[in-house]
Amino acid sequence: MLFPIFDDYEDGIRFFITLRPAPYQEQGKKERKDGVHIECPDICLGNDKQKVIRSWLLGRKAISNCFADTGYINKDEDVYDQAFTRKQGWIFFGDTKPNIPRYELTNVLNYNPSSGQFTEENITAYTPRQLMEILSVRYNLVDDGNVVREEAQAEYHAILNPPVNFQKPVVTEE
Repeated sequence: MLFPIFDDYEDGIRFFITLRPAPYQEQGKKERKDGVHIECPDICLGNDKQKVIRSWLLGRKAISNCFADTGYINKDEDVYDQAFTRKQGWIFFGDTKPNIPRYELTNVLNYNPSSGQFTEENITAYTPRQLMEILSVRYNLVDDGNVVREEAQAEYHAILNPPVNFQKPVVTEE
């Protein structure tokens, strides 16, 4: 099971992985940057469900487990940026900011929920136009029909609405 809170996708789902060709340095900044984007266009989720998935994965150290040998230095919470759990602008596939190398498609992984296995797809099976459409956050939108499993309702709501861990200060009049 890929994510035990929602029903599995019987037909499988694809993950498109894009990387920059090399680290780069923005003008006027000291640090060098690179990056990875992993998109799953076969699932359409509302903001709350995206927040739950992010929290669930971060709580299970998924980022540090997946990228342990890469030498990344950012906090896991920054690697899986919270900005992507809400409506977020996204640069078209193949585009980039001025003077910065663009992300290139490096892998397409297909996940089969029946076997729990990933297989790799030939990236040349997609034209640039198809990729622009498939990887667009606004193309071919469908309603979020993902149902939270009955047995996962409590965990889902606990992640979505964590308890507040602070007390309000007591105001005294003098």
